[in-house]
Amino acid sequence: LSLNLGGELRAESPPTRQQTHLDGVKKQLAAQIETLRQELITRAAKTQAQQRQLQTIESRLAALIFTEESEKERLMGLRKSLTKLAITLQKLARRPPEAIIVGPGSAIDTARAALLLESAVARVSLAGQMLRVQIDKTAETRRTIETEQENLRQMTAVYRQEQQQLEALL
Repeated sequence: LSLNLGGELRAESPPTRQQTHLDGVKKQLAAQIETLRQELITRAAKTQAQQRQLQTIESRLAALIFTEESEKERLMGLRKSLTKLAITLQKLARRPPEAIIVGPGSAIDTARAALLLESAVARVSLAGQMLRVQIDKTAETRRTIETEQENLRQMTAVYRQEQQQLEALL
């Protein structure tokens, strides 16, 4: 029974085949809408996670680039120090230790010259070791930067693909 616009009660007729078919289509559409809604939620969450990963990689990359610049500055400082040392050694080469030992001067002057020469050799050796360590460290930082840049390229490609799929759903 149903109530018509005039307020009269009337008996309802059984649903027609067309009405039954429309009800089935309505249920299918509702199920498809729910599936699409769930897929949108899943893809949006995945996209947000990828955005966070991209931000993390970009932050690490920025820190690594800063570190590399600092290491390059240290290398420049070592270079200046080695340049000064090389100049000193060139001056010593013009007047080699043998000339100092045999040349005029007291035994104390000769001993001082020998100590200075020994100190210079130790400084050259130490500076060379420090330079080697710094070069290795800078090279490792450069490799890490290149790895992070590749990670960023890959994550960006995945992110763009996910964005396209999300836009296609909308």
